[in-house]
Amino acid sequence: MIRGILSILWLVAGTLPAAASVATLAFWSTVSDDDKSRWQKEGFDVVAFGCDADDAACIVDGLASLAPAEKRFLITGADSSGAVARLYAAGLKAETVSGVALMRAHGVQDFQVALPADAPKLTVFVEKSDAGTDVASAQNLVAAFRRQGVTSSLKFFDPQMMEATPVHPGVVAGISHFMGYAPQSELLMKLLTANELWPHLGHNNKGFLGETAYLTTKPMTDPVRTFLLRHFQQGPHVGKQWAFATYRSFDLLAYRDAVAPGTKYVSFRTRFGQFMAFDLDQYAAYGPEIVVGVDDETNMYQLAWYYWNDLMYSWETKVPNISAKPLGPALVFTKPVPDSLQLPFRQRTALHLKGMSFSKDDPLAKMKSYPENIQTIITKSNECIYCHSIEGVGGQNYHLNAYTAQPQGGFALALEDYSDDVMHAFLFNQEEVARKVGLSPNPIDPMLVQEFHNWVSALKKPE
Repeated sequence: MIRGILSILWLVAGTLPAAASVATLAFWSTVSDDDKSRWQKEGFDVVAFGCDADDAACIVDGLASLAPAEKRFLITGADSSGAVARLYAAGLKAETVSGVALMRAHGVQDFQVALPADAPKLTVFVEKSDAGTDVASAQNLVAAFRRQGVTSSLKFFDPQMMEATPVHPGVVAGISHFMGYAPQSELLMKLLTANELWPHLGHNNKGFLGETAYLTTKPMTDPVRTFLLRHFQQGPHVGKQWAFATYRSFDLLAYRDAVAPGTKYVSFRTRFGQFMAFDLDQYAAYGPEIVVGVDDETNMYQLAWYYWNDLMYSWETKVPNISAKPLGPALVFTKPVPDSLQLPFRQRTALHLKGMSFSKDDPLAKMKSYPENIQTIITKSNECIYCHSIEGVGGQNYHLNAYTAQPQGGFALALEDYSDDVMHAFLFNQEEVARKVGLSPNPIDPMLVQEFHNWVSALKKPE
C-alpha cells in the first residue's frame, strides 16, 4: 500500500515571510483584532466590510470602494454561500476580486445562468471533522461552479483550525497558497497545488457514459456504498464529499453479450496500468456491474485522494511528484461473492471502456502451468500478476502525476526484468526496501520466498 495523503498536511505548514502589502484581504463581515494583526504580519492589507451575511449588494459597494490593488481576495463564511453565488451570477470578474475563499458552504442550488469567462477562482474550506452533509454541500457548490467553468476546489483543514484565535498557521498557509503565495513547506505547497489542479485535468469516464443503452440510475445499496468508500479508508473524511445516495450502473453482462457474444472472459487494464481477468460467466450469478457515476458526479475520476513516495524506484534517487489516486469507474457485485472468488480491490477501480476486452480463452491460462505455490503467490496471496507482467501476461502498474494526470514513473517491470540485486533485496529485505521508497511491504510467506526467488531467477532470459 502506498503512503497516502488524503488531505492537506498542516503539520508541516509554514508561514509567509513578512512583506509589505502583497495583497488585500477583504472580509465579508468582521475580523477580530488578533486575526487582523496576524494577517498584517504576514504582509497583507486587511479590510472588513461589516456586511450582513446575505447582503451581496453591500459587498459590491465595498469592493468598489477599495483602493487599487494588484490582488484582492474576499473571505467569508458558510452563511454567505447564497450571496456568493449571486455575486458570481451577477457578473463578478477577476479584475474586481482575484478569488473568493468560503469557509464552509451550504444551501446553494445549481446555477441556471452562465458565469463570466473571467470569473474569479473559488475555494471552499471545510474541516475533516465536519458532518458529512455539510462537506457534501460544500462539494456540491464547488462542483456547480466547476461545471460553469470557474476554477474551484474543496480543501480540508484539521479539526478546530478554523475556530482558532488568533488564526491558525495552517489556515494562514492554506489561504496564502490560494492567493498565490507558496508556504515554506515544499510538500504542503505541492499537495495544495495538486488539490487545485487535479479536478481540471483530463481523465473522465465518457466512454462508459456514451453507451446509454446499458446505463441505469439506481438507489445506493449498503454493499456498493461500502465498496466505494473503501477507496477512502485511509482518510474517511475525503469520502464525505459525496452523499453516495444514488449511482449510475453500467450493465457489464448486457454489454458483453451485445459486443462480444459467445465470449467467456473479461479483462481490464486500469488507468494505473493494472490488469485483471476472470471468467465472467462464473461471476454472472453475483450481479457484476460497473459504477460510472455517483449522485450528480458524472466523472468518477474526480473522486480522488493524493499521496507521495520518497523515491520512484528503489535503485534510483529520483523523487516523484505528488500522485493522484482517483476512484474512477469501479466493478462491483450486487450479490455477495464467496471468499474463494474474491477479486483484488484496486484492480476493480479506475476502469475505462477502452481498457476492457472480452475473449473466449482464459488470459491467465499460462499461470495454471506454474507450480501450485507460485500460482498462489502471483494470483492470490501477493497478487503479483495484477501489477507486474510474467512472461508477457499481466500489468504494468505506475503512478499518476497529480499535476498532469499522466504516468510519472514507478513502472512495475516484468518480474523477469528486475536485476538480481533488486529482486533479492525486494524478496528478502522487503521492509527496508518498502521504507526506502515510501511503500507498505507485501511480504511473501517466509516458507515460500526461496522457492519463489528460484522460480523468478529461472524465468530470466539467457544473456
